[in-house]
Amino acid sequence: MIEYDGQEIRTNVTRKYSGEQTQTPIVGSIPCGSPQYEEENIEEYVSLPTAIFGKGDFFILRASGQSMIEAGIDDGDLVVVKKQVEAKEGDIVVALVDNQNTLKRYFRDDENKKIILHPENKKMKDIIVDECCIQGVACHIIKEL
Repeated sequence: MIEYDGQEIRTNVTRKYSGEQTQTPIVGSIPCGSPQYEEENIEEYVSLPTAIFGKGDFFILRASGQSMIEAGIDDGDLVVVKKQVEAKEGDIVVALVDNQNTLKRYFRDDENKKIILHPENKKMKDIIVDECCIQGVACHIIKEL
């Protein structure tokens, strides 16, 4: 049912998600390609409903580049990232490599003691490193229609 009170329109969906919100910063862009250095620069804050995004400490980055297109992450998309320092095999992570950050799928090669940061674009090559710092795990993508 759609309701209008003279100021706003509400539906069952908007009522369901109008509860607790988390203020989350948009902190700039992240390369979906070669790692690049990005200083944390808060552009603005947005409210994320915990009913959709869950509880936790989040930040949002704007995707830049083409390396994650086969994972559905396009240039300009907003990537919601949950801050954490560990990742599971196959997670899409924000990784800090040699003081540069990048957004890639995370894999470990335990046999060779390497970390593989895999782009989701067949035209691009893996980034293989001895170590990296996980800054967070991507959990949602916000796209413009």
